[in-house]
Amino acid sequence: MIYNYFFEIAGIFILCIILFDFKNKMKIFKLDSRLFKLLLVISLLESCTDFISSLLLHHTEYVPLSLNVAVAVLFFFLQPAKIYAYCAFSFAYINPHFSSHSWEFRVITLAFLVNTLLGITSPLTNIYFYFDEQKRYWQGSGADWSYYFYFINIAFCLIYVLIHRKRLLIKDTKVAGWVAYIISCGVVIQFLHRSVLVIGLFFALSILYVYLTLENPNDYQDRLTLCANEYGFKIFIDDKCAQKKLFTVLFLDLNRFRYINSIYGIEMGDYLLQKVSAFLESIFPRQIVFRVHNDLFAVAVNEQQETLLPFVQIIINRFRSPWNLPNGKSAMLEPAISLCEYPQYFRTHTEMIQLQANMDRRIKESHDLIFMCSEDAIARRCRRRESVLKILKQALQNETLEIHYQPIIDNRTGTVASLEAISRLCDKELGNIPPDEFIAIAEENGAIIQLGFYVFEKACAFIERLGTDLPDSTVTCIHVNLSTLQFAYPDLTARFKKITEKYHVSPSMIHLELTESTMVESPFIVQNIMDALRAEGFSFSLDDYGTGYSNISYLIRFPFDEIKFDKNMVWSYFKQHDARLIMQNEFQLLHKLKKEIVVEGIETQEQYEEMQRQNIHLFQGYYFSQALDEENCFHYLTNFTLPDPD
Repeated sequence: MIYNYFFEIAGIFILCIILFDFKNKMKIFKLDSRLFKLLLVISLLESCTDFISSLLLHHTEYVPLSLNVAVAVLFFFLQPAKIYAYCAFSFAYINPHFSSHSWEFRVITLAFLVNTLLGITSPLTNIYFYFDEQKRYWQGSGADWSYYFYFINIAFCLIYVLIHRKRLLIKDTKVAGWVAYIISCGVVIQFLHRSVLVIGLFFALSILYVYLTLENPNDYQDRLTLCANEYGFKIFIDDKCAQKKLFTVLFLDLNRFRYINSIYGIEMGDYLLQKVSAFLESIFPRQIVFRVHNDLFAVAVNEQQETLLPFVQIIINRFRSPWNLPNGKSAMLEPAISLCEYPQYFRTHTEMIQLQANMDRRIKESHDLIFMCSEDAIARRCRRRESVLKILKQALQNETLEIHYQPIIDNRTGTVASLEAISRLCDKELGNIPPDEFIAIAEENGAIIQLGFYVFEKACAFIERLGTDLPDSTVTCIHVNLSTLQFAYPDLTARFKKITEKYHVSPSMIHLELTESTMVESPFIVQNIMDALRAEGFSFSLDDYGTGYSNISYLIRFPFDEIKFDKNMVWSYFKQHDARLIMQNEFQLLHKLKKEIVVEGIETQEQYEEMQRQNIHLFQGYYFSQALDEENCFHYLTNFTLPDPD
């Protein structure tokens, strides 16, 4: 049989280009990337072997029979190996936890062994091929099975995609479908026209499609500096952590780099980032340099952090000299260098990022420190943050997060005018976790949105219970804190309204508390949402007034009904003369603006009486009560009387 091998040559050409580009560009090798590289190599070898075999069969009169048989056997070994590598790559890409012990791996291994056994024993069994007395090549009685194995493995991969479709992107499932279609077309064409070798070309086209869509090295490359990017960094660190071998990550942060962009322009700033990247690559020629984000670079080395100290000194020495710019000017850059060692100080990518951020913050706060190694104390703080976040998420999921209520007293009526909903988080190992700690962590990780809605719903449920079990209660509303991130939540107003309707609670019974920092970050969005919420009947308090960006324009621009003075401001009133004068003026101004004032942190009779002399009527603090759980709060409301003066 004479074969048309020109299509095979085209396939070899495509595979060579892909392999060359992949080898030169790809820096991040996770499991599926390593298997893709193996697939490339085996496919190229198989196509070359098929081409050589076809070429030799054209000249059987000059070629020893043993050589033709050997090349044919090699081809029938590489062909199932190519299919085997394709399936293994598909499984590893779909399922990151894919391993050699999984059932799917055993299935494709069995198919590979059977197919290979049939191929390499063909010189004896004539199943796939044989040579007649004239040394002419013929396909054996079982040659069709070599095609059937293609279809069986393709079908198995598609079934695997369907099983795991929930964890895949739509793009991934489309790629799997198109790859199966392309390979199947080549197999069908060659099955019908045995002398036309097109499977290699169609397989190469499918690999090219996978390369451009799923395994493109550009996805892991920073376009400005051409080093690896943040996405590649995460994959790289996750893979290193999975290997459970010691390594250290050196981080280089460029302090106040935004000023460089402001002074010299963004183009010069980009030039400096390229120069810094090239400098790091020059001192770490065998390592991958990452641009993690903006002005933060990283390098991972398989050594203890102490081994990197000479390199740290090299970096510090370089940054003591100016960096020359193309326009003839020069700029001084200020580095912040930190070393994070695995596994002593972190165990996951998230822990590492938090550890680096903590060290970077300490470097910047010190003003004279530019380098820091990992320390147990810092690592413990980072791990505690991870533990607190996990505990908080579990408490929200299991609805075990407790909500306590602290009374706000009105001395005009001598009653509890309202309550503030305060979340309480407790763990068997960590004990009581302060709200300031877990709320800050929730804000950093986005869990504050879920926490905010949780507290809001619990407050509404408590109001409903108050109306049923304590109809004579003097409580007019419950204060619920509203975070900055909640303003980014779509349909916030509709969500709040739906919850109030669920518990048959009037929105006027909910008093939403905002801090000054919330308005600073996104004033336009905040104002629009506040207007929408006010239209539904909600009212607002400005919380922690005086501790942040105190600005009288907020009182004019935003619809606040009530101003709450932070306890630290109240305490400073009694300790500092200047603070007393400032707060007295603030009180007078707010009275003229007809704003209700709530003072927090009232803990003594002296503080209570002095605030009354300043014409304050609403009080919150331990002098009256700490935050109480629901049952104790009911008891407190039932038996409340103003404290008697000593």
